[in-house]
Amino acid sequence: MGLPLRVLVIEDDDALASMLLQILRHDGSFVTHARDLDGAVAAFEKERPHVVLIDALLPKANGFEVCKRIRAIAGDTVGLLLMSASFRHTRAGKLIEECGADDLLAKPFVLADLRRRIQELGERAAAARTSSSSSSSSSSSSSSSSG
Repeated sequence: MGLPLRVLVIEDDDALASMLLQILRHDGSFVTHARDLDGAVAAFEKERPHVVLIDALLPKANGFEVCKRIRAIAGDTVGLLLMSASFRHTRAGKLIEECGADDLLAKPFVLADLRRRIQELGERAAAARTSSSSSSSSSSSSSSSSG
């Protein structure tokens, strides 16, 4: 991907959030942080990140609800990566499908896995945005040429 990724980290553990922000910024990403559902939705609407890292257990609402809300806003133009120490592979497929997340990363995680998944999701989101903008510009140019 040519441009730096925009990443939103939704994590209420300040130590983990700080580490993630530092690593992602070092990797060249533009990073925003939110601690709960309200902050997450506001930050998402303002920044329109390519990838959102979401802690599954948040105050006020869980990460699954955050996934549903963001997916409803952005469709496939964002990659959603849930992070959880509680939910493991046995239930992961069903949980991911129900909330619209793209993947589940078990805590503690290997940094190389996190980076790889963020890059893959970012590239997919960028391609979806390009496809979405080219199809909307072709439909607007065809509607303006038909009159």
